[in-house]
Amino acid sequence: MRTTKYCLLLLIAISFFSLNCTHVNQLSHYKLTSGLFYFKYYVNPQMNPADVRISDYSYGNKFPFGVILESISESYMEKAVKEKLDRTIIPDSVTRIISDGIKEGLTTYYEVVPVESPDDDPDYIVETQLNGLSLSSNTYGIYLNVDTKIIITNREKNADAWISEICSSYPLRDIITGYSDNPWIRTTGGIINAVKLLQMTDDEIKNAVKITVQDVSKEQMERLKQDIQESTETKK
Repeated sequence: MRTTKYCLLLLIAISFFSLNCTHVNQLSHYKLTSGLFYFKYYVNPQMNPADVRISDYSYGNKFPFGVILESISESYMEKAVKEKLDRTIIPDSVTRIISDGIKEGLTTYYEVVPVESPDDDPDYIVETQLNGLSLSSNTYGIYLNVDTKIIITNREKNADAWISEICSSYPLRDIITGYSDNPWIRTTGGIINAVKLLQMTDDEIKNAVKITVQDVSKEQMERLKQDIQESTETKK
C-alpha cells in the first residue's frame, strides 16, 4: 500500500511539470502596442489562504493550497510546517508578482501605457487570476505548483483577445535538499522531507517563493510574446 502511494505521487510529480490548461489567441484582431492597459489581479475566491494541509493527496485534489509531504504523519511536524507556510506564502502576494511581471513585459517590449484605474478609459484590461497554489515534495526536490490564468480583454469590443492558463510545477529556488539522519523523520526512497523547510527562516522561504513565482510570470510572458509574433505574421 505504501509503495503504491509513493509511485502514484511520483507519477503525479513527473506528469504535472507543465500543463497548458487553457489557451485562446485572438490577438491578430487587435493592436496592443501603445494602448492603454489596466492591470488587475486577484486570488480565486474559492481559494482559502488559511487552508494549508499536509497529506499525500495529489495536486488535483479539491483543496487549493496544500502541502504534499510523503511519510510524515507526526502531529507536531504537521503543525510546525502548516504554521510556517501559512505565515510565509501569501497567495495575494504571489498573484501580484505574476501580474507585475506581465505589466513589465508588455511595457518593455510593446510600449503599452499602464493606467491606474478603469476610470482612465483603458483600451485593454489584463486580469491575473491565481486558481491553485501548492507545495509538493518528491524524489526530485521541493516544488511550487501554480495554476495561473491571464486574460486580456478589449474594452471596445468587450471581447477576450488572449487567454492563457498554465498549470506548472517549478523547483523551489535556493532550497538545499537531501536525506535526513533524524530518526524522527521517515523517508521513502528519495522523498524529500519537511525538515528542510523547517530549517529555513521565514525570509528565506519568502525569497525562494518570490524568485520561483517570477519564473511563472516569465513563462506566461514568453507565451504572450510568441502569440503576438504569430498574430503579427498572420496579418502579413
